Formats: sequence, structure tokens, C-alpha cells
Amino acid sequence: MKLTKNKYELPEHFKIRKKFIELFKPNNKKNLLYVVNLSFILINMVFLKCKYSKETENNILLIIQMSKSRNLKKIISPFIK
Repeated sequence: MKLTKNKYELPEHFKIRKKFIELFKPNNKKNLLYVVNLSFILINMVFLKCKYSKETENNILLIIQMSKSRNLKKIISPFIK
């Protein structure tokens, strides 16, 4: 399944979402859908300051912390507590 940018999505946000999804390496459609949804939540948390359940926020932070991608951490770190 190919990732597509939403019509009104900023290119920078799409790059962050794509990198986040690639970190998770989804192996089937169900996992891909889950991670795509988490990526939207990540963007909402970082740029819109939305709050979600602790479990959801922890899942996202765990994926970021497990990543070896310094670029993603660097982009997101100023926004995440």
C-alpha cells in the first residue's frame, strides 16, 4: 500500500508522518492502518498540541525512542515534553 499525502496536508507534516511509518515497518494492512493513524495523532500532538490518552501517547513516544533516526527525534523533540 502506497502512502499518499492528504490534499491539505503540509509537505513537512507528510515527511514526518512518512518517516514515522517507516520506523514501524508495518508488515500487513492492519499494522499499516494502525501506524498511519498513530502518525496523524503524532502530528496533532506535536503541531496542534492535542492531548490523547496516556497509552496512545506512550505508544507513539516508544516508537520514536526505539528509532535510530536522529532526524525524526530532532524535528519532534522541541514539541514533545
